[in-house]
Amino acid sequence: MALLDVNDVFFAYPDGDSVRTILDHISVSFEKGHFYAIVGSSGSGKTTFLTLIAGLDTAQQGNISFKGKDIREIGLWEYRRNHIGMVFQSYNLIPYMTGLENVLVAMGISGKTHMKNTAYELLESIGIEKNKANRNVRRLSGGEQQRIAIARAMANQPDIIVADEPTGNLDGETEDTIIGLFRQLARDKDKCVIVVTHSEKIAKQADVILRLHATKGTFVIEENH
Repeated sequence: MALLDVNDVFFAYPDGDSVRTILDHISVSFEKGHFYAIVGSSGSGKTTFLTLIAGLDTAQQGNISFKGKDIREIGLWEYRRNHIGMVFQSYNLIPYMTGLENVLVAMGISGKTHMKNTAYELLESIGIEKNKANRNVRRLSGGEQQRIAIARAMANQPDIIVADEPTGNLDGETEDTIIGLFRQLARDKDKCVIVVTHSEKIAKQADVILRLHATKGTFVIEENH
């Protein structure tokens, strides 16, 4: 059984006097231990697809299942809280907090010592040492902030990590580092990592590429070997 199943999903919205189809009865499965890249032109529906699998919106037809159960039956809040972590291009960190505090908030607690130690260990595992973890996030570089955003997404040990253009604000060297972290999460931590990107360079590092065609609203799937 796949970890995440998208079954015959359809999504459209009004566009003037007509209706624009974004996702046209898409079916695709995602497994643990794999790094997926979703690519396509602007307006093709990449972000829409991500919001659906992240439980931020619901399909008009079809369903999305996590471990064989419809995410609506699980409850979208519970699904987002316990089973999926999200990373954004703009980091979406709480700006008046430290990196450590951002991770602790995601854990749903504020300061028990053993949980702080867990958060420190999580941050250190992705390259943020304690002295930087204790800085206000506004005093960190873009790459460091994105690492913290990844740690926050991992705070509750979800099976799925989704990221929307996570390297869009980063230079090439930092981009390579962040994508290396995603590959590590998939291969060493057995996570299902799904990244939306415009970058062919990033796509080539994924295990599976899903190309979304704007005119058809469907995926063409490529496997990298």
